[in-house]
Amino acid sequence: MDVCRIAAHRGGALEQIENTLPTFRHAVAIGADEVELDIHRSADGVVVVHHDATLDRMTSGQGAIGDHDHASLQTLRVGASETARIPTLEAVLPVLAASSVTLRLEVKRAPDGAAYPGMLAQAIDRVVAHGLERRFYVTSFHVDDLASLASVLGDAKSLLLMEDQTYRAIGPDGLSRKLDTANTREVALPIGSVDADLLEQMQKRGIVMSAFGCHDEARIRKALQLQLPVFTTDRPSLALALRRQAKTT
Repeated sequence: MDVCRIAAHRGGALEQIENTLPTFRHAVAIGADEVELDIHRSADGVVVVHHDATLDRMTSGQGAIGDHDHASLQTLRVGASETARIPTLEAVLPVLAASSVTLRLEVKRAPDGAAYPGMLAQAIDRVVAHGLERRFYVTSFHVDDLASLASVLGDAKSLLLMEDQTYRAIGPDGLSRKLDTANTREVALPIGSVDADLLEQMQKRGIVMSAFGCHDEARIRKALQLQLPVFTTDRPSLALALRRQAKTT
């Protein structure tokens, strides 16, 4: 297994239209180690793949995803494409199951910060049905989402996402307490917040640290030099090329 596994963030948001089927197929085709995607739920209970809780930024629609049923979501264009649509999780899973990639499943929330009741269990049921139970893990910025994972699938892997300002406010001790509550020992911070000293501190505490936000060459090279276990990037093709280059130098 490679050190510095490369996770295609939203499938590779700076290479294709984020969180769409063609983008996930692209990530698989280029050899990304992991594919990161985000899940919400429609008004009629369908788990869909989209980053924002609202439709305004990336689609031809407006308002909260949770206020629209699946049929109406399918009428919306995504990005500049005339054909790309918001995919269901059910449509994406076969693409990943047919490959060797690991699924990185980020649990999102409604615009008001409320969890979608039962969505995580619903999503994991489909992940297991597609044979990915040993090739996925759950990520979230919300401790409660990860804490509930044990009751859904006890041996599922998880990782807590955390912004730099949150970490700076709570420090290493506060982080440890949050991870205990979340029932995980893995955390990801923005790559700008991660350095060798912090990695050493976390290692002494038994915490596995990775990074997100590695979207340009400098940040990708930093993640590779730090030999992080995994990092997410909007430019997986570039990250893969830089990793290959690093192995030959």
